[in-house]
Amino acid sequence: MSRRLTHTLILVPILYAAASCAATDTFEKDLLARMKVQHEAELSAFADARGEFEGKYPMPQALDFGNEGTVILNRCELVGRLGKEMLKVRYTFVNTSGLPMREAIVSLTARDPATGAEQAEEMTLRFPHALKLTPNSTYSTWFELPTHGIHLTQDWVWEVGLEAVRPETGPAGYRRRG
Repeated sequence: MSRRLTHTLILVPILYAAASCAATDTFEKDLLARMKVQHEAELSAFADARGEFEGKYPMPQALDFGNEGTVILNRCELVGRLGKEMLKVRYTFVNTSGLPMREAIVSLTARDPATGAEQAEEMTLRFPHALKLTPNSTYSTWFELPTHGIHLTQDWVWEVGLEAVRPETGPAGYRRRG
């Protein structure tokens, strides 16, 4: 075998591999560039949604539920990372009913009216050892409700609900929009 043919047989696979790697590098670089643009657009949309939300719902707010009590929304914000966005609400329940309660059930709902998509969570507030929520007692806590993209829709709404559970009567209540 001639030396020239040997060099050709060795160089062709090496050149082919180098060309293949260069093509793969170009493809990966293009893919990463497109992913970066998409990620930056999603980050910008989330930042816009957060800013719009903060401007639309100044805090604190007091929601009066009549004989059920009052929920004071201390802080409400969109938090999380892309794909894991949450509506975080820090609130205080105040027993303004004038009557003792066994417990209070506070709910948080995020809804897209156009599609009917909804995320909801509720929390039962009670003191340990069967103590009652006496008149003027308070209970502070928070919700972290995953939005699953509902916050990105144009007319999404959220609401807080409250049910008071009295020792003698059981649950009763109604909902008020946030």
